[in-house]
Amino acid sequence: MGREEDSNYYDKIYDTAQIYSEHPDTWKIEKNPIVPTTSFYYALWNFSRENVIEKKPEFIVDLGCGSGQFAAMLAEIQDNFTYRGYDFSSVAIDKATHLVNDPRFSFTTADLRSYNFLKKDYIPSNTVFTAHEFLEHVHFDLEVIEKIPLGCYFSFSVPSFDYSNHVRHFVNYGQVFDRYSPLLDIQRNLVITKSDHDNKKWFVCMGKRI
Repeated sequence: MGREEDSNYYDKIYDTAQIYSEHPDTWKIEKNPIVPTTSFYYALWNFSRENVIEKKPEFIVDLGCGSGQFAAMLAEIQDNFTYRGYDFSSVAIDKATHLVNDPRFSFTTADLRSYNFLKKDYIPSNTVFTAHEFLEHVHFDLEVIEKIPLGCYFSFSVPSFDYSNHVRHFVNYGQVFDRYSPLLDIQRNLVITKSDHDNKKWFVCMGKRI
């Protein structure tokens, strides 16, 4: 099992890896078949985007938004919503701000361990929360979910494999359900496998805060 890293660790990653500056549209399988990892992430985010847009949210709150690639996919949808992305990496937030040039979108540097987004934002009842590549990296995943208002939907992903900065992973969907079902009525889930040659999986879920 890995360990929880601080913002300096992620600042260095976002600052040095070109992939975090790329628009995810370039990762579509039909456009870039030789990059299975990025194409795989596109499939994950696309399923989550469908879950989010289906709820016709007035407001979208993205927890651990990274460099804004999921936000860039949401920006392709011309619905009338506003979006706020949070991440504790200032480098990631800077990249997100440059990647998504849309007045509906804003990004904030914040450590979600202590930051109370409910006090900072007006949260309408049809707000949808999201978290990709976040919950597995922090020990306080349940505490963050507890901050989501009752009745709001939450779309999230978690992995099946260990990594140096993963504090947890899930062998199967049953383990995902056992951890999060006390807080979420999980209504949709999809298991995405990286490739035929790599059995790494992501569990992408949509649940209602209970």
